[in-house]
Amino acid sequence: MAETNRLTVRLNAVDNVVTARVDLTPGVEIAGEGVSTSQPIPSGHKVATASIKAGEPIRKYDQIIGFATEDIAAGDHVHVHNVEMQDFERDYAFGVDAKPTAYINDSERATFQGYKRPGGRVGTRNYIGVLTSVNCSATAARYIAEAITPDVLAKYPNVDGVVALTQAQVRDRVVQAYVERGIAPQRVFLQSFDRADVEYWIRHFPAFAPQVVHLHCVCLYTYIHVYIYIYTCIYALPLRRRSSTSTVYA
Repeated sequence: MAETNRLTVRLNAVDNVVTARVDLTPGVEIAGEGVSTSQPIPSGHKVATASIKAGEPIRKYDQIIGFATEDIAAGDHVHVHNVEMQDFERDYAFGVDAKPTAYINDSERATFQGYKRPGGRVGTRNYIGVLTSVNCSATAARYIAEAITPDVLAKYPNVDGVVALTQAQVRDRVVQAYVERGIAPQRVFLQSFDRADVEYWIRHFPAFAPQVVHLHCVCLYTYIHVYIYIYTCIYALPLRRRSSTSTVYA
């Protein structure tokens, strides 16, 4: 692990160089290294922390990154002017520093109320989302979700709820587009099939309220078919099993 002080960074205890974090002038003492700079060291460049003879390796990250082309004294600037690459035997030693994971004791682990799914995944609840592909069905989707009351859900312990996922997120963007272009509210007729959109615009954008239009669409066909599909999903969802003996760890 890298050790960082005010002026340099040491990446490994066996390295014979450290990296300057700022521009260093000659005579600056490198805290913790027992050396002082003998030359200007630009930020990001290396400082020798020990004498390195010509031909000896330069070590950083406990890896050989080059070889000295001349004798380098402790405190000298180490860079391309006195370092070269050479061929040498490498031992990649994959995984030698791998350590077993020190897991937290079971009694100290954070938990949440959940259940295990087939295949090892976990869940916290089973919700059915009624997703609209066009905004004219948004109100119908909301009616469907509202029809699944707590009394209905009580008959299906494998389902936590049904929620309508409409296109409400575009409400603000629609109005903002007109505002950014400097179009007067009196020239804008905001329209939506979704009653909730209309109510939102009137409440949050009163300047546009007089021209807000609630469009109507016959969605009975959609309503009936999606309602049937919801009940199909309810029967298909797995039974949730929650108990103090089947805790899922975070």
